[in-house]
Amino acid sequence: MAAPTEEQAGPLAKILAAGRANSRSKALDKIEACLREALGKAGVRAAAEVTAAVGNERKAQYFLQKFIRSHMQARNANGQAGSSKQPTKAAAAIFEEWRPQLSGTERH
Repeated sequence: MAAPTEEQAGPLAKILAAGRANSRSKALDKIEACLREALGKAGVRAAAEVTAAVGNERKAQYFLQKFIRSHMQARNANGQAGSSKQPTKAAAAIFEEWRPQLSGTERH
C-alpha cells in the first residue's frame, strides 16, 4: 500500500537512504504507527513499513507506477485492486484520490 503523509519527504528520504538503524529519528516509526492505527480502524490487520518518500507529483506518480507493477495485491482506498496491466492509469487514479490531501507546493 502507498499512502500520503503529513511529514516532509526530504527528511524521510534521507533517513531511508542512510538506513533506519543509523537514525535517531522516530518519524518513520510514527508514520507506520499511524498507518497501522488507520488500518485497524478500517478493520484491517496489517503491518506497515515506510520504504520510500517522494516530494512532488511527478515522483509520486512514478513511484506509484513502479509500486503497482511489483505489487499485484495493491489496492486503492476503496479496497479495489489496481490494474498491474495498466500501472500508469492505476497510478493516476490513486494519485487523484490523494490530491485533496496533498499541499499545493512541491517539496524537494
